[in-house]
Amino acid sequence: MKIIGLGLVMAVLGIGYFELQLPGKSTLDIAWYNGQTVEFTGVVASEVEARNNKQRITVSTSQMEDDRGEKEIRGKVLISAALYPEFVYGDELKVKCRLETPQPIEDFAYDKYLALARVYSVCYQPKITILSSGHGNFILSGIYSIKQRFLSKLNQMIIEPQASFLAGLLVGARSGMPVSLTEAFQRTGVSHIVAISGYNITIIASLILSLTQGLIGRKRAFWLVLAALGFFAIITGAQASVLRATIMGVLVLVAKQVGRLSNIGNALVLAAWLMVMFNPLVLAFDIGFQLSFLSTLGLVYLAPRTEKLFGWLPNALNLRESLVSTLSAIIFTLPMILFQFGRLSLVAPLVNILILPLIPIIMAVGFIAVTIGIVWLPIGQIIGWAVWLLLGYIIAVVDFFSKLNFSSIEIKELSVIFLVIGYLLIYSLIKNPLSFFRRQRKSEKNLVN
Repeated sequence: MKIIGLGLVMAVLGIGYFELQLPGKSTLDIAWYNGQTVEFTGVVASEVEARNNKQRITVSTSQMEDDRGEKEIRGKVLISAALYPEFVYGDELKVKCRLETPQPIEDFAYDKYLALARVYSVCYQPKITILSSGHGNFILSGIYSIKQRFLSKLNQMIIEPQASFLAGLLVGARSGMPVSLTEAFQRTGVSHIVAISGYNITIIASLILSLTQGLIGRKRAFWLVLAALGFFAIITGAQASVLRATIMGVLVLVAKQVGRLSNIGNALVLAAWLMVMFNPLVLAFDIGFQLSFLSTLGLVYLAPRTEKLFGWLPNALNLRESLVSTLSAIIFTLPMILFQFGRLSLVAPLVNILILPLIPIIMAVGFIAVTIGIVWLPIGQIIGWAVWLLLGYIIAVVDFFSKLNFSSIEIKELSVIFLVIGYLLIYSLIKNPLSFFRRQRKSEKNLVN
């Protein structure tokens, strides 16, 4: 009863804390004025994202003008503006536009997606005036500048769609990927490759560790991978989703290094709790956070059991480890994926086996090619051709399997009961899937004797 009571108290406190994060009904909140045409001043609060013929600009507001003059205001607004003039992080802007409340777009919960970044207002066709520049954090300004130069050089070296694919792998930039390719990745169940998650980072880090430890030793390879993950988090713009995924990936990597993978569960839960405390909206709205956490749990608890079933499989190019890790992550995330998206990929395990071992190679060679290309473009382009061929192979595999009639099946909307039953079944697999049959055999032997 004490545990139940404590659980209820924590649930009430959690709901209260969650509600406090939602936009208030105060006239000091910019969201209060949704539905009205307003004029406000603010600073570009994050990296400006260019998509097609538009710029997506997130502005942190500070002041607003009305009939009574200027007054302080708070909150963020996502502005959709023309490509030119260009705006950058740290610009102070004066904006006049009609504020609107974000709405879901077909099956995409766009309103919840923006809420994760504390954005509750959007505006289109704004009138924008640049007041000044250089108001952002100088560290973030430097990171964004390096990232843009990196992407610019990458696009000079490799043609599409491989360029957008590599940009997604290296710096988490997915906006340039063709819609058809994105859908093919979804149908074949390999979207995680270009979606930065704890599972993705753990798999890549483990493969890099396996490939390098024979050359420089396990300890040096371990520290090399940690340094690479830190640099990866920085070059992607230190996005919150990347930092969360990196933390989860590093925890699993450290547990593998010290040989205590089974004891990492508490650390993962603590890390997830800290992330939720920092932004409780991720627990309800962030599908990426949910899948990242679940897939990482799969690597920790299910992979050791699954590995025993594939002891016969050779581990050349980490084939066995890739298969075991992939299956464990797929099983652990399957109920949530079916619940959230209503789609089941039947070819995901095979496609993962065919392409996953190449991902760390592509990332390493791709990064080297772009880095050299910044210094001397012709040499970078020569190395880039090898990356282009490998990326082309992956795209061809994904495209082939996505066109099969049985590659994926659509499932009607499922209830929460399905989610509960699904994870109860997974829990039974983790505890001891063969215990029931062993007890039955033991009982039969006792009866015979």
